[in-house]
Amino acid sequence: MVTDDKVVAYSGDTEWTDSLLELAAGADVFICEAYTFERGIKYHMSYAALHRRRAELTCRRFVLTDLGPDLLAHQAEVDAEIA
Repeated sequence: MVTDDKVVAYSGDTEWTDSLLELAAGADVFICEAYTFERGIKYHMSYAALHRRRAELTCRRFVLTDLGPDLLAHQAEVDAEIA
C-alpha cells in the first residue's frame, strides 16, 4: 500500500517465506504477524524466525502484530516494536 509517498507492507498469517524479503524491501513500515515466541505453528510466524532473518528485512520500521499468549509472555525479550 502506498499512501502520501509512504509504503506500508503487511504480512497476514504466514510461516517464514523468502517472499517477505521482497515485500518488506524499502517499505517505510513493515507490519508482520508474529504469533509465537519460538515454537513453530503451521501458517503462523514465530518471533524467533523473524529475529533470525531481521537483518535481511530492508524496511525502515518493523512492527509486530497478532501476538499470541506465548509471545506476549516473552514480550520483554522482544527487540522489535509491537503494535
